[in-house]
Amino acid sequence: MDKRGNEKIKKLSVGLILIVLLMFLVEIGSNFFYFRLSEGEKGVRKIADGSIDTTGFIQSAEGYRLDGNGGTLRIELGGKYVEKFMYSFDYDGLLDMMVTIQYHSEFGKAEQKTILDKNSAVIRQSVINIGKNVDWIELYTDTSLLLEDGVSYIDLSALPLNITDLFVKNTFQWNTIRMLCVFLFGVTILLLVIYRAFFGKQIAFSFLLISMTGGVLILTCFPVTKVGWDEETHFRRAYELSLYPGGEEVSPEFAKLFNCGIETWPLNLPASIEEKKEINAFFDENCTGGEGAVVQSSGIDTYTTGYIVPALFLKIGRFLNMPFSLLYQFGRLGGLLLYSLIMALAIKILPVGKRLLTMVGLMPTPMFLACCYSYDAVVIAFVSLGLSILLREALAKEGTFSWTNYFVAMACLVWGILPKAVYAPLVLTGLLIPASKFKDNRQKWLMRAGILFFFLALMSTFVLPSLLSPSSYGDSRGGDVSVALQMKNILTQPLSYIKVLTRNVWRSLPSYLIGGGAFQILGHWGIAGFGSVTMIFSCFAVLTDSSGNEEEVLSRKNKIVLFVISLMTVVLIWTAFYLTYTVPGSSTIEGVQGRYFLPVLLPLFLVAGVRRLQIRCSDSARNMIVTGFSAFLLFTMIWTQLLMIRNM
Repeated sequence: MDKRGNEKIKKLSVGLILIVLLMFLVEIGSNFFYFRLSEGEKGVRKIADGSIDTTGFIQSAEGYRLDGNGGTLRIELGGKYVEKFMYSFDYDGLLDMMVTIQYHSEFGKAEQKTILDKNSAVIRQSVINIGKNVDWIELYTDTSLLLEDGVSYIDLSALPLNITDLFVKNTFQWNTIRMLCVFLFGVTILLLVIYRAFFGKQIAFSFLLISMTGGVLILTCFPVTKVGWDEETHFRRAYELSLYPGGEEVSPEFAKLFNCGIETWPLNLPASIEEKKEINAFFDENCTGGEGAVVQSSGIDTYTTGYIVPALFLKIGRFLNMPFSLLYQFGRLGGLLLYSLIMALAIKILPVGKRLLTMVGLMPTPMFLACCYSYDAVVIAFVSLGLSILLREALAKEGTFSWTNYFVAMACLVWGILPKAVYAPLVLTGLLIPASKFKDNRQKWLMRAGILFFFLALMSTFVLPSLLSPSSYGDSRGGDVSVALQMKNILTQPLSYIKVLTRNVWRSLPSYLIGGGAFQILGHWGIAGFGSVTMIFSCFAVLTDSSGNEEEVLSRKNKIVLFVISLMTVVLIWTAFYLTYTVPGSSTIEGVQGRYFLPVLLPLFLVAGVRRLQIRCSDSARNMIVTGFSAFLLFTMIWTQLLMIRNM
């Protein structure tokens, strides 16, 4: 090893020591309140009945029983410091409690805040992080709070509710998730700084480093229940595929994870690290082995490509006898690993727009999707890889387009598009490859005919079901939908539909193209921060990506073709939801979300690039700016939205 290599190892060693030191300093600082408390205030203290005033609750041997349609518990705390407030309860439904806290600000002023404490049906103790000197806390619930829209199979308001105990918790607590966050944040920054020459040139490896460290932290913060869109359905499909070609007998609680019921209700997520541990412990205890429900492999279908790797990881996890909470996350890890590797490969291959694909891939929404049970991440990754191969062949001036590269590109696109055939027009990107790249005319026409065949075959998986059986093709979540009637509206009133389509696309364009709709929605978890900053950063990256190129990389003709292909895809996305999710006659197309446009952003951004806008810095420096800012947005989201809100 040369002298420069020894210096880097030395810097790396010193940096790791400093990161570990910082990790412990953050923990001590976060628990600093503990050292300022008297011995009588430390520990977990049960609140005496004399400090509790009740309205609508009746005190009994079991605690405080709700009597009637609503009730209030007021706990007097006399200005004492409260790090965490806890109350245990006996209730078999989804307990929603309105909690009002009067506390003292840093300047001693009395202030109030009210939070809606939504508790999972599988926990029996709520933990609320406060960290203030508190005068009083008021708990209120009523019939309207206990009822939950979407849960109709059980009368939640009729279930008996008992608040059994109330506590104040002031303890020194080592938060392992926070420690891991500080450590991995630090290691990522350290590697990017020390090896900046390498990462500046190899932006694909920057993406791989940031996506894996960020993804692991996201998984660590997630509970073992539904947090993503339709995650219970995606988990069921992945688990059933992992059993192929057989099946297994599981406990009734395990089978409930395949449906969106009160046990997996996504609006009642854990609000503290204690609640998350209790949820994990519940499923570990109730989902190991069992009897009463048979899970059978459903075989192979068009969605299968989206679940193969998570299913493989689930199979490995079962073979290793992992506890359920670890098994569930291990399957998610498989999806993250596949997404990170395929996207890094796509960035590596892509001849132009590497920074654009890196930026899109590291945004909070696609990273969130990569960490959930979902085929969206597979669609994004494999479509990006297929497009990268085709664009490389289209823009390379030397060499010929081999059959190997052709079939690899088509395989990637088919693999990614099968779960969502609305992206079928992206296959037509292969038509950009000039005639000079083919060995002869026979190869040219065979390959182009093959591209059209794959396009039509993928389109048929979307169009044929709606044509052959329009009455049974639709999404019940959209309400009283009718594919047959909607198709009639489009065919008999095309101009009216074009008007409706244009208005809906235009209205959502900024959000779904460079804004929060595409980049900041975190499923049922919430919204990532820095919305305006994200939009400005996206615009900057798109407009400056072609800066410094001496000649035009994408010709005007290629840009027009790419734009038309992207426009066809966008129209298909909106039309699919108009047919299957929108009530006939409505002028608003329902169900469309920004995440559906993520696979289309690369070609759209390439079309929007401006070569004449000059940025006076090296290509490596611009790579580091884009990856650094992408890492900042991702890590900030993890710290503020995942750690601080639900894992403290």
